[in-house]
Amino acid sequence: TAEEVPVTFPEKLMTVLDNDQLSDVITWLPHGKGFIILQKKKFATEVMPIYFKHSKFTSFTRKLNRWGFTRVPRGPEAGSYYHKYFQRGNHHLCMQMHCQSKPTANTSPRTTPPPAIESPKMTANANPKEDPMSPGSNVAAALSDLRVEASPLENKEQESSHRHADFKTTLSRQQEFLRVDKEDQHRKEVLQEEQFGQKPSLAELYQVSRRHSPERKMKE
Repeated sequence: TAEEVPVTFPEKLMTVLDNDQLSDVITWLPHGKGFIILQKKKFATEVMPIYFKHSKFTSFTRKLNRWGFTRVPRGPEAGSYYHKYFQRGNHHLCMQMHCQSKPTANTSPRTTPPPAIESPKMTANANPKEDPMSPGSNVAAALSDLRVEASPLENKEQESSHRHADFKTTLSRQQEFLRVDKEDQHRKEVLQEEQFGQKPSLAELYQVSRRHSPERKMKE
């Protein structure tokens, strides 16, 4: 006959947790990724002798340590135990757990929960005094906002300056055109006077009068 495969410590522990009659002594956490022992004394005297064949609680905690369980030291789930392969209803997953051949120097389970299975409550309360926005980041954000708000004003000021310069240039050109136009008009008027309205000078009139005088005719 085939040899019977021995039941591992995690499998025994999962059988205990699946027993609803023991939920007031040991139970799963609400999310099912860890468990907690509510009554250590009753667990040692009434549950351990049936499932683990002894009643020494320190021996039980050494087993948890050798199988890689992690104990939560503080927070709303303080005293509970975790393992990434030990989850409610998943018996096949716990088959991937391995026991260390030699116990570590510290006989109690490790007290730093792995990040992958850290509960949401513990994450929210891990650093209650830590401000997600530091003063330096607030100042930097405020300066950035001021730059964004000032940018349109600077653009408007530059546009106004450009418009003023364009206006002055246009006005100067118009004045120059008016001056040239007045000079041209004046030249035209002078030419018209010379062509159509030219009058003889006094010297010319004197010469003409002498030319037609009676005394000069008699001499001739």
